[in-house]
Amino acid sequence: MNRRFLKTCAAVLCGALVVAPAACTPGSLGGGGSDAELVFWCNNGYLADFEVRLAEFTKETGIPVRVEGIQANSWGELVQQLSTSAYSGSLPDCGDIATEAMASLVAADLLEPIDSYLARDEEELRDVIADMEPVLYNAHKYDGKMYSLPTTWNNMCLYYNKNVLAAAGVTPDDPNYPHDGWSIENFLYCCDKITAKNVVSGTGNKYGYKIQNQYFLTIEPWLNAYGTSVLTEDWKDTNLDGQAAKDCFSMLHGMLNNEDVTKQYSPKFGGTAEYDLFYSNRLGFMANGLPYVYNLYTGGFNNSAGNVSKLKEGYDVVSFPSVDGKVHTTIGVGACPIFKTSEHKEEAWKLAKFLSGKKFQTEFMTENLWAIPVLNSAIDILVQKGFFPENGKLFAESLQNATMVPAPTAYSAVELEVRRWFGGYMANTDGFTLTGSGNNSLETLAKTIRGFLGA
Repeated sequence: MNRRFLKTCAAVLCGALVVAPAACTPGSLGGGGSDAELVFWCNNGYLADFEVRLAEFTKETGIPVRVEGIQANSWGELVQQLSTSAYSGSLPDCGDIATEAMASLVAADLLEPIDSYLARDEEELRDVIADMEPVLYNAHKYDGKMYSLPTTWNNMCLYYNKNVLAAAGVTPDDPNYPHDGWSIENFLYCCDKITAKNVVSGTGNKYGYKIQNQYFLTIEPWLNAYGTSVLTEDWKDTNLDGQAAKDCFSMLHGMLNNEDVTKQYSPKFGGTAEYDLFYSNRLGFMANGLPYVYNLYTGGFNNSAGNVSKLKEGYDVVSFPSVDGKVHTTIGVGACPIFKTSEHKEEAWKLAKFLSGKKFQTEFMTENLWAIPVLNSAIDILVQKGFFPENGKLFAESLQNATMVPAPTAYSAVELEVRRWFGGYMANTDGFTLTGSGNNSLETLAKTIRGFLGA
């Protein structure tokens, strides 16, 4: 089983980061300490947060959970880490696994199907499942089998800074002002206005948007905006060498590399984080899902610490612009699957039900935001919160235009190779090209992706 998983991940770049879960030793993994203890894995960056979240489960059930972190910068790297752990026979009972990693784990036969649990607990779960949108409920269904209830989900949208736009002379009565269904031209117009007074190496320069080398936050939603995607709808081929993808990458490249510094819409990779630029009123737009709503609220953005209503005066959210005037939304869905090697499957199933259950979703997740709740009743509570942005309904309504982030069984290899090319091309690295057939051309990237997919 473990060797099969390694074969699935064999095409992943050799140079990618692979490190052991934080604070773990091989002997401590698998089933955990006592028979009642669960071992739960998550990205190391969210370890402290999950300790708080799962303490709620322990408080309610008496089942202790040891949360352990995987050091990874992306889902692709996290899948790599799981492959290493599977080979060594060291896996948790369950964990925080999103759409990106699920197909790989299912193909490797590492996860326990939950169909028998669902059938057994049908009456208990009836109201919860009825409160979920079908696209979320079925997000982790493969070859007719269910591998997890959804626990959270997130979409990709743009946050826009009203202060920055106002300072640039872009007001709500301007037809280019952010609105759902707006165009790429509208977006670039705003960026042009924001950066008009930039100077060479100016520490106070303002930017339209900061491009990040991220699959879910940047590459896929912008491709969607151009009516395409990293992969075809069935995830069996790639669209990367199509004209729409070329147009998309050309636009983003221009934002970073325009020779006229006053028209450089995005700062280079690295440097000040996009959230910090946005918070200090130096960035017009930033891409993210729900988490930044909470960060801006708790951080007191726009001097709102003593007056939460000032949040809505300082920012709002909008869909990505598009070439066709339609709203496109990239989404991913979180899960708490049970690993087959777990010796505590019943306890792990209780945790999975808890995270998807009404109490946790409507009480905890509407106060401690890190993703969108999967229950409609919880979303209804959330959008009524005083700190929620004016156009916050976008989070709830985005499922109507949703495209699941492409995550085939070869996801890790696909993600890391796409990011390698994107980073090289955006940074103007020699040999990384939009045209031609060299080793680092877009055409060669597409051929490489097809090799991963067996196309």
